[in-house]
Amino acid sequence: SLRNSDKNSFVDYQYYPPSDEPASFFLTPVKDGNVILGWLVFQFAINAINATLADYEKLGVTGEVYLTNENNVMITQSRLVPGNTSLKQKVDTQAPETAHKLEQGNMILDDYRSISVFSSFEKFSFSNATWVIVAEIDFDEVVTNHFSKNQDFYLDAVYKKARNSNERRKYSPG
Repeated sequence: SLRNSDKNSFVDYQYYPPSDEPASFFLTPVKDGNVILGWLVFQFAINAINATLADYEKLGVTGEVYLTNENNVMITQSRLVPGNTSLKQKVDTQAPETAHKLEQGNMILDDYRSISVFSSFEKFSFSNATWVIVAEIDFDEVVTNHFSKNQDFYLDAVYKKARNSNERRKYSPG
């Protein structure tokens, strides 16, 4: 409660009805000596973080970056899911679970949409809140892009293998 606190504090993202969106709050007491006169309260709307994470220029078609809270609920808006995901989308995947245990990691896993992705993640704390930042891109997009950029190498290898296989069949006794 504010009455008993004389320290700066932070309230993690929750749905805030007056704004009709998730918001967090920074609170700082205003004092005259040891007497608290009141508090300054700063609302921090989720749109500020969404705008920061919305730079998809280098993330391809399916790449996205999002935040989850300690309950593995998406704090920010998903790029890939229509409608509002802030504080609504549960992320029951290995990414936040592993991050809470190991602090950070990279792995191929099924994401919250049940699609195979390359995922990188890291846990961090801010004030009394613990969040996980997750960056993911669909496995199929990465493999397709890699093949497209290196198709001469792969096609040469396939042609060589096919040619060797045909030559062995052509000259094998039988």
